[in-house]
Amino acid sequence: MFYSKPDNAARSATRSLRYLLPATLAAALAAQTAAAAELVVNGGFEDPVVPVAELGKGWTTFYGENATATMCEEKLEQECNGGMLVPGWQVDWFDFDLDAMGNIIAIEGGPGRVEIQRDLPNEPALGGISAYEGDQKAELDSHHRYQPPGKDAVSNNVVIYQTLPTCPLSSYELNFAWKARTEDEGDSTLLVVVNDMPLLTVGDFKPGWQEESYKFISSSDPGQLLAFTSVGVANTLGAFVDGISVQGPDG
Repeated sequence: MFYSKPDNAARSATRSLRYLLPATLAAALAAQTAAAAELVVNGGFEDPVVPVAELGKGWTTFYGENATATMCEEKLEQECNGGMLVPGWQVDWFDFDLDAMGNIIAIEGGPGRVEIQRDLPNEPALGGISAYEGDQKAELDSHHRYQPPGKDAVSNNVVIYQTLPTCPLSSYELNFAWKARTEDEGDSTLLVVVNDMPLLTVGDFKPGWQEESYKFISSSDPGQLLAFTSVGVANTLGAFVDGISVQGPDG
C-alpha cells in the first residue's frame, strides 16, 4: 500500500473542514432549537398574579399592553390592581353586528379588560373548573367594562391578541385548551384567528377542558397576528382559554 503525502491544497482543505464541521453542527443544533421555539408570551395567563389577599377573591380583570397603567383610574373603574397590565397580550372590547348573511362585522371597542381567574386552595374552582395549566385561566366574556353615561348596555366580550415573531412561509403548530362556562347554546362561542384568517370556531359545552391543535403556514410577511375573540352572548359568562402555545421557527 502506498501512502501519498497530501499536498498543500489538500492540507488546507482538511483544516478548513475541521473548523467548518463544528460550525455546521452548531448551526444545525441552533436550527433544531429554533424549530421548537415557543412564540406565545404568557400563554398560560400566569402573569400578573391575581391579588387574592387584597381583593378577597380569586378573580379580577386587567388591561392589555395596548392600554396605559393609569387608564383604569382615569375612568374611575373598579379593581385597578395598581395599574398592572397583562404581559404579552393586547386586549380590546369586542363589539360587533351581524350582516344579512350572519357574518360578524367588528365595531371598534377600544382597550378592554380580560378576566383572569386564580385557583384557590381548599375552595371550589371558579367557573366550575380549575386552570388547564398552572394556577390561572382567562375568561373572554369579561367584567368591569366602563359604562358610558346614558348608554343602556355594553358588550363584555373581549378579543385578546399578540403578534408572533414568525418567519415567512414556515410551518407552525397552534395548541390551546378551551371550555364553555355554561350549557346555554351560543353563550361561550370563541373565534380563533391567525393573521386575519379565521381558523376555527368553538363553544359547545362539554364537561372538561377541550384541547385543540392546528397546523398552519405563516404568511409571506414576517410576524403573525394570533387572536382569540369571544363572540357569544355578552353576559360575563363565556369561554375559558388556557395553555395557548405556538411552536415553530423563531423569526
